[in-house]
Amino acid sequence: MVASTVSSKMVQKMAMVEGFRFVECLTGFKYIGNTALDLVKEGYEVPFGYEEAIGFMMGDEVRDKDGVAATPNAPFVSPSNARYPALLGGLPIITVRDLTIGHGYDNSMPEPDYKPALPLSSGQMITFSAADEKMGIGLTLTIRTSGTEPKIKYYLEGYGTDKEEVGKLLEGVVEELRTEWLEAKKNQLGEP
Repeated sequence: MVASTVSSKMVQKMAMVEGFRFVECLTGFKYIGNTALDLVKEGYEVPFGYEEAIGFMMGDEVRDKDGVAATPNAPFVSPSNARYPALLGGLPIITVRDLTIGHGYDNSMPEPDYKPALPLSSGQMITFSAADEKMGIGLTLTIRTSGTEPKIKYYLEGYGTDKEEVGKLLEGVVEELRTEWLEAKKNQLGEP
């Protein structure tokens, strides 16, 4: 178990009682996550990291705060299940590129392994492209966990011949991300 030096010592006491190794580190989740990674290299499992004022880290999927760790619960999952959303903003998703370590999937690459041309990310990063070519409108969304901040970041762009239509599409996608994909309220994610 890992906690920052400014955090409650209760985690340390719990570790002692339960027989876990406890390590204290500097303040900030980059230190907590990096300390956890160092412990894993030494052969330890790190199920929990904690910083009093900011949050906690659970499990080994995402070495960052609870809000960031909520992203695996979003509707995109590993390509071993090959279950990604079919629509984005009401448009059919045409390509999916998942650069998440342990996943590595790009449906625009040759079968059977769909190996991405780009290197895998140290966090989670998935790009979706959706379009209606007959209507001449489309968009690209990349969603990823931050490597330095407790944030889920997204990059969204659209194209089309009607500026207002593209604007409405993008506004709708932002709302879809908030309410359906990330379930911001349910997962207690802060919103800008």
